[in-house]
Amino acid sequence: LPDETGLRSGRRASAAEKMVAVVGLGSVGSKVAEILLRSGVLRFVLVDGDVLLPANLERHTLDWRDVGFRKAEAVRRRLRHIVPGVSVDVIPANLNWQRSAKEHAGQIDRIAACDLIIDATGDDATALLLGAITAENGKPFISTAVFEGGLGCMIARSIPGRDPPYVFSRAAYNAFCDEKDVTP
Repeated sequence: LPDETGLRSGRRASAAEKMVAVVGLGSVGSKVAEILLRSGVLRFVLVDGDVLLPANLERHTLDWRDVGFRKAEAVRRRLRHIVPGVSVDVIPANLNWQRSAKEHAGQIDRIAACDLIIDATGDDATALLLGAITAENGKPFISTAVFEGGLGCMIARSIPGRDPPYVFSRAAYNAFCDEKDVTP
């Protein structure tokens, strides 16, 4: 394809119409957002209230120029450097922070409007909240958590009509671990 179109082989035109929420923009979420952008997704809702610290640099897609900035704002800037026309809605907060009910409901509505919701927080409470949002709204969901030190990870998905809701899968996994007397 001509270079000026910005298209790459294997990229589906329908990807540009999809909107993806990435919640948690650390070592996993920042990379997932960039990979999705490079795969043709052009609409995002990025959620993270954390600030990039120097200790984050070894595993993050961001670099030293972003230290001290909120990760959500910095990842938006990075995505716009890759594809200037990308649409990025930022929620610079963690979903379990205290705030007004109206503000919280608005943030949940913005996430629920997405075609795919990705949890990259590694936080159980946030994963369960997002799993409930996706089940209620019939949206596909992916949750991932990287183990301390990056020595492994857990990935779970829930596709409506194909997989059980995330909360049920997670409960089954925890019951299995309890039965085997192992730490999840």
